[in-house]
Amino acid sequence: MFSSFTRSTVSKLVNGSGASALINARTYYRMPSVPYAQKGLKPFLSERSISFHLEHHKTDIEKANNLVDQTPYRDLPITQVLRQAGGDSEEAPFFNLASSHFNQSFFWKSITDRITEPSVFMLKAFRMDFGSFEEFKAKFSRNASSMSMPGYTWLVFRDKSLSIINTFGSGSPYELEGAFPLLCLDLHERAYYLDYQTNKKKYIANFWNFVDWEFVENKFLNALVQDKDHKQSIEQALVEEYEREMYAFDRDQQSEKDAYIENAKKQTEQALANKDDIDFDDDLEQQLDKEELDGRFAVEEETSEDLYSEDDFQIKK
Repeated sequence: MFSSFTRSTVSKLVNGSGASALINARTYYRMPSVPYAQKGLKPFLSERSISFHLEHHKTDIEKANNLVDQTPYRDLPITQVLRQAGGDSEEAPFFNLASSHFNQSFFWKSITDRITEPSVFMLKAFRMDFGSFEEFKAKFSRNASSMSMPGYTWLVFRDKSLSIINTFGSGSPYELEGAFPLLCLDLHERAYYLDYQTNKKKYIANFWNFVDWEFVENKFLNALVQDKDHKQSIEQALVEEYEREMYAFDRDQQSEKDAYIENAKKQTEQALANKDDIDFDDDLEQQLDKEELDGRFAVEEETSEDLYSEDDFQIKK
């Protein structure tokens, strides 16, 4: 038989109140997993800097959890909270804390101690919207460097394209209608001051060596679930780019083959021309040898006449 406690619990679950309580418990905010916290992400972030930042994050979570029960947003996922509460002035204190928690969590997930690289699909998306992957990084870095107050720099997907935005203070990218965040860089001093002091540019430069591109692409693909046409356009662009590259490769191969044949012909013609020159040189050499030989004999004959003239043997009186 069930105990009175068990019967009560089962009754609540069957009637829905217990299930609601369990769901509500899951919507409380908590610290995300930060697997690199103990050893740091050197030379980007030291363990001391990460620990200091996590303490600030923990405080924001505790304050948000203390306020969430007093708001109409307790049963909502945090992304919906940020979309709906951004314009609610009465809930501004709670929104700021919830947004700060989300932003910092997104930053922790945007970096990793593993070596990752953008996929071919992701690189194509960068080329389509920024011209190149390097130009995207340069523009993102410029946006981050231009921040004159604490905030975040984001890569977002919106209106069928990738774009870069800055949010200030605890501002959320979800306040921008239709925006899906993909990558985040925290530009509050708590994130970098212990390691960089005021050298924010170096902090931004080191960031690129620790971006988790697998996380970025997963977020991008999730965003594209609601925009399958754009996903197909990127895939089609990749196919067309591949075909152009293969055509160019075949064309280059044919050009190399034609150039090789043409060069071989020229070498053959040059060799034949050199053969004529060699024959001429041989004839000339033989002619010079003959002239030199004839000249030597002529000198010898002339010399012999001088040496053996009658005057030389004449006895002078």
